[in-house]
Amino acid sequence: MKRKLLAMCGIITCLTLSLAHKEVSAAGTTSITLQHFVINGSMYYQSSSKYTSYLSYGANTWNSYVGNVIKSGESSGRCYCSIYDTYYSGGIAARTIYSTGQMECNTFILDTYGWTEKVKTFAHEFGHTLGCGENNCASYNVMYPIMGINMGSRTLSVNDKASVDLARTYW
Repeated sequence: MKRKLLAMCGIITCLTLSLAHKEVSAAGTTSITLQHFVINGSMYYQSSSKYTSYLSYGANTWNSYVGNVIKSGESSGRCYCSIYDTYYSGGIAARTIYSTGQMECNTFILDTYGWTEKVKTFAHEFGHTLGCGENNCASYNVMYPIMGINMGSRTLSVNDKASVDLARTYW
């Protein structure tokens, strides 16, 4: 009985995930994770990161399209995403951890980035908090997965907008 139930859950999960990726145009696709930090139309964050001053710029990349959804919870005490610094050589600049509601900022990488690259990184990570997945169809997408000096954009592409529009149906 237990195996049957697990098998059924696996099938449902596969069906759900396959429905989450849909073709938008010949140019690209939407990509969502079915996981997000949005509750009652808002995603509040609190930061102990030394990069806090860059966060609002990254949040504004999305807020300019979806409205004022991503908000600092510093004054209200609300927090759905805790942002903090960590250090490990190599790897990625930042990551969003759905299971714990956290965003890690890797100082080893981020300290080598200029203002624009830091803002792009946080725009990308905030996209994950809204439920957007990686979108590797073109490097101009905010949700493009490869980080580096020539990564992504600070302006939402048609693909980014389609992804967040689809993710919004799960908020």
